[in-house]
Formats: sequence, structure tokens, C-alpha cells
Amino acid sequence: MAAVRNTPKSTSKNTPKIIAEKTDDFKQIFVDGAYTWLGDDTGTITFFADTFVPELDEHANLQIKTIKRNFPVEIRMSHNTYVNLINWMIDRKKLFDESKTNQK
Repeated sequence: MAAVRNTPKSTSKNTPKIIAEKTDDFKQIFVDGAYTWLGDDTGTITFFADTFVPELDEHANLQIKTIKRNFPVEIRMSHNTYVNLINWMIDRKKLFDESKTNQK
């Protein structure tokens, strides 16, 4: 059974209850960055994870001359969802920064 996350209760009788749960094929990945595109109708985020490819030179010194950029997932969404996601992330960052400032 997938893990279920409790969501806030609705403030309106007409708003449906949301049951959030992870799908059976849910996976967690670590990324180093993302490429993003926003168009009139859709937004896209392509995440990447970098792997350093070590090489030895003629003196047996380790060098990194190549970085392999892997793309584990691309997410596509509506323009509005893309904008809302960015704004939500900016708000979370502001709250995080404020909490750190208040701890000092």
C-alpha cells in the first residue's frame, strides 16, 4: 500500500476532499539542476544529475575532463501550473530564509 499524506481539511462544503498518496511506481531522485521552458500553453522542467568521469593523465594524476549529464525525468504541465509551482517554491524559500533569520 502506498504512503498516504494527510492534506488540510477543506474550508468549503463544495470543495472535494483530497487524498494524496504515492503511486506504486513512485521514486525519489537526486538532481543537480534543471532546464526549464515556458510557453503560451505549457511549461516543462527537465531535471539532470551530473556524473564526473575521472581520467588519469600520463603521470597518473586524476583529472576530470568530462561530465556526463543524465536526464532522469522531464515534467510537463500547463502554463498556469508551471507559474503556480514557481511562485509556491519562491514562497517556501522566503519562509525558510525568514525562519533561519529568526533563529539567530
